[in-house]
Amino acid sequence: MIHTLSNALMILSSCLVLSAQETRPFDCGPFLLQPTPTSIVVVVDHSTPIKARVLVKHGDQAQRSLRHEEPGRHHVFKIDKLPPDTVCTYRVRGDGLDSGEMSFRTLPVAPDQYRFLVLGDVRSDPKSWAQVSNLATRRDADALFMVGTGDYPNDGRKYNQWISQFFAPARSLLGHFPFWPAIGNHEVTRTSDGLSNQAESHYFSLFELPGNERWYRVDYQFMTLLIIDSNSRMGPGSRQYDWLLEQLRSVRNRYTVMSFHHAPFTSGPHGKRLVDGTPKEWPIDEGRRFLAPLFELYGVDLVLNGHDHMYEHSVKSGVDYIVTGGGGAPLYKVGQAPNRYAVKSRSVHHYLTIDVSSKELLVNAVTKKGEVFDTIRIEADADSLARRKARLEARLRASVSLGTLDEATERLSVTIHNSFRYPMRGSLNHATAVNLAAGESLSTTIDMKGSLPRSEGDAL
Repeated sequence: MIHTLSNALMILSSCLVLSAQETRPFDCGPFLLQPTPTSIVVVVDHSTPIKARVLVKHGDQAQRSLRHEEPGRHHVFKIDKLPPDTVCTYRVRGDGLDSGEMSFRTLPVAPDQYRFLVLGDVRSDPKSWAQVSNLATRRDADALFMVGTGDYPNDGRKYNQWISQFFAPARSLLGHFPFWPAIGNHEVTRTSDGLSNQAESHYFSLFELPGNERWYRVDYQFMTLLIIDSNSRMGPGSRQYDWLLEQLRSVRNRYTVMSFHHAPFTSGPHGKRLVDGTPKEWPIDEGRRFLAPLFELYGVDLVLNGHDHMYEHSVKSGVDYIVTGGGGAPLYKVGQAPNRYAVKSRSVHHYLTIDVSSKELLVNAVTKKGEVFDTIRIEADADSLARRKARLEARLRASVSLGTLDEATERLSVTIHNSFRYPMRGSLNHATAVNLAAGESLSTTIDMKGSLPRSEGDAL
């Protein structure tokens, strides 16, 4: 009897192993990038070349299939023509690999309020990272996307660490929420000037991001998100500084949020200083000397950082700074360096939820057990409201293209294009109605009688 039971267990065990082999997970992914109201990017990456296909479905629509028949390690599927604010199910398969059924939500067009998540420094402790990620997936399933502050594996040059320390412990999280990452020092990327002799990181081969993938801009309802690379030079004369200055001088949404790895203001060990008071680490020094004055001058509302494995909220000259480096890495003690701008500090594994509305940014810090231990309200002020108005006016002006004038009839041809993600309504000359859905255009003429100069003298 014992022998028979032992054989049965051995057979069952072998079947389970075979089943696991037939439906193994991908090494990295699927994970989601670049969300919009009508599209999303699904990525899988594997240590060996494979074929892959993604199956997508929403509502009662027929299932769509996108296939990559050519074997490769890195597969990028851009899924478009999706309806806004819709939950879609998807599954990635290929060569015995199977993600299982997962889901994502397309962005709403113009929500009155929405939530996104922030996390950083998840490396080195997969158990804690799994606890944080699993809680966030369950507790905040309606969040629209995530922002990362860096340090995902311990060494970004080692592919196996990307698997074991970042992707495997958080498959549900990364497969459900689109990700906007910033680069940490542990990604070990080359600097933007290309002079570093460090070996290539897997960061750029894994992620598909806008711009040069080091620094980029994301505009969404009420918010302009600017992500930069604090491992590369950030001072005047650098390409990154020039780019950031251009963004801050441009028309922006109501709130401006920055995300990068090295915290300019922190009481953690990375905030320690030399005898003359200069921060020991040059990225922190450049952040304090060059970035903080820009944030104050141009009305940045919130700065998100990592690097120190702890939580700390600081306020300097009206700008809120949050160190959120508690995603899973071994924790650091607070108070190891002077930080006279600190409001609240805690050494704890955590992540942030940020609720965005027309009235405020509402930040909550949440432990891996679900405790909310800090709440910050950043209200819209006169400057942020003026930025919102200026952005709308600029987009409205860009929507109108003037054509040719028929001098005989004194009528001017006009084309109006709705570049907004919501309907545009109005009128021309209080007569011609303008009622355009998102993406639609209207070509018409307007009566200029009585508005045109009658002589060259009038024209002057």
